[in-house]
Amino acid sequence: SGTLEGWGLSWEDLHALNPKLIMLRVSGYGQTGPYRDRPGFGVIGEAMGGLRHLSGEVGRTPVRVGVSIGDSLAALHGVIGILLALRHREQNAG
Repeated sequence: SGTLEGWGLSWEDLHALNPKLIMLRVSGYGQTGPYRDRPGFGVIGEAMGGLRHLSGEVGRTPVRVGVSIGDSLAALHGVIGILLALRHREQNAG
């Protein structure tokens, strides 16, 4: 269980109060699995996902890409997911 569950704010707790609730949780490694409690930041995600391997020159240490793509993409895809959930809820009457 995570921080929200410890505070009594799990999906189940909140959904019981508001069945129309749309909830987004973003973590570096997901809500379950062996890495779930590890901190996750954009640069770590970029490295774990192989993006850093693609940057720089062969035989040298990978270099950082210009912007934090990992953080930006997590936020962007989170927003897309929320918008799709809102649209689905609207089209299916709740």
